[in-house]
Amino acid sequence: MGIDAIVSLVALFGPKIIDLAKGLIGRKNSPEQTLSSLAQTNPDALAKYIEAQAKLLEMQNASVNSDISGDVWKWVVSVRALIRPIITIWGVFHIAIAHLHPGAPAIPDEAMYVYETAIGSWFGSRIK
Repeated sequence: MGIDAIVSLVALFGPKIIDLAKGLIGRKNSPEQTLSSLAQTNPDALAKYIEAQAKLLEMQNASVNSDISGDVWKWVVSVRALIRPIITIWGVFHIAIAHLHPGAPAIPDEAMYVYETAIGSWFGSRIK
């Protein structure tokens, strides 16, 4: 297994392995546990917690959409949304063909790095 495959696998499974290790070592406080604990012990703080979580999600969305200003054409939005899936699907297809077909030319390092990044980030945030 080459270094490229190892980097891709670590990028894909690394966050889940780290979360698993954190869960085994320490107690993980999930948002549901926080909500239930606040509802029972301090109902006034529950409203503030929910408001803070809503603001956090709003700021994350604003950060993702920071390069969009004004009205954007629908086809531009559609093309932007298709970039990562197309690169990922093409990358998987290209890597499979290169490994299964003995006469296929080797994939250039630059293309392999793009494929690894796209495939490793396909899931976006960590899967919970």
